[in-house]
Amino acid sequence: MKVVGLAFVLLLAAGLESHPKARLQVAVAPTLPRIVAEGQHFRLADGTPFTAIEGSDFALYQRYLDGQPIQPILKQRRDAGFNLLRVFGSFNGTLGRFVPASYGDEYFTRLPGFYQELAQAGLYGEFTVFADATRWIAQVSDQVAHFNRVVDAIRPITNAILEVVNEADQAINRLDGLAQLQKPAGVFTSHGSNGSQATPVAPYWDYITFHTNGAPEEQRKIGQRCMELWTGPCLTNETSRGGDMYRSPAFAYDAAAGAALLAAGSAFHSVSGRSSRVWTAEEEALARQWAAGARSVPLACQAGGYRLRDDLKGPGLLRVYQRGNDPACIVRIRD
Repeated sequence: MKVVGLAFVLLLAAGLESHPKARLQVAVAPTLPRIVAEGQHFRLADGTPFTAIEGSDFALYQRYLDGQPIQPILKQRRDAGFNLLRVFGSFNGTLGRFVPASYGDEYFTRLPGFYQELAQAGLYGEFTVFADATRWIAQVSDQVAHFNRVVDAIRPITNAILEVVNEADQAINRLDGLAQLQKPAGVFTSHGSNGSQATPVAPYWDYITFHTNGAPEEQRKIGQRCMELWTGPCLTNETSRGGDMYRSPAFAYDAAAGAALLAAGSAFHSVSGRSSRVWTAEEEALARQWAAGARSVPLACQAGGYRLRDDLKGPGLLRVYQRGNDPACIVRIRD
């Protein structure tokens, strides 16, 4: 009976292509167009303009590997208006312990399945390969080998972008093999970030990543300072934690709007995002303001030339920016 049952299953599977009702029941993972560079912004490989509206979700891949449900987190982020999540590929410090070697080959072979989960929710994922490197991978040869294996696993995944290292200038994140890592072909990659307001890791690769945690006038620097760093795309992928370091909806809205106009986008950071939990009510309210600010800037504005509009600056305004001549492409940053 078991042999007959197995044969029936195999015959059924073989006939799915020719049976229209069965074909409707087969779940097909969506393929999202790759993110590429266009001037100082991102676009999708199919030509669609794209602003990164990112959220921190550092422990998301760890939760996935540990068999914990991540769909409620993905749904909340997507429904709030986000399109990209920043996910750490390792850590061993204040965030807890997530060491790739603990998972063996599954760490690499399950990356496609993880990204399929994101794609089902319409989300991209920025995978930060190294964090807390001094506490889990000290040898240069091991660092190079691990990076190359991650690149090989990520390369076929169209909704993935890659960041080499988080805040390389911080002692715990020191990566002695950084200079030996090669810019990967076929993977849209940032060489990595340094600490708050510090110039990103050089040489710059496909895009750069910039941090502003705790910076004075941070709401303007998230976009303006990022834009000023170079002529390619800059993503401010770590900012002050909403609901912890600030509680102003105006800060969230303006910061994201400025980054959408001037740079490749920005990230909403939070305590819950560090550990990849569902946001608190306060965090979600701020996150929704962040996404609303980013989406308030028409994507057509990206093509316009930049101007600082001091003539429009008045009481309560820190900066006013414009791209091109369309009034819809004016962003006001409140103080």
